[in-house]
Amino acid sequence: MQQTALNVGPAVGVAAATALLGAGTGPALPALAAVAALALPVARLLPGPAAVTPRACAAHGSVPAGGPARR
Repeated sequence: MQQTALNVGPAVGVAAATALLGAGTGPALPALAAVAALALPVARLLPGPAAVTPRACAAHGSVPAGGPARR
């Protein structure tokens, strides 16, 4: 879900900025700032890097922490 938010967020922001700039920069910038401020609490709910667990490679097993896998 985090990757989807990272991909969709900028696209929606650019689309909103393009639509709002038709009315001029005066109302567009405060409107975009308000949207960013409203999105902040929702963004804080997304899981951080600690929620990601590494997976071992099924073909070669896990790699020792000291160096690369030997073949």
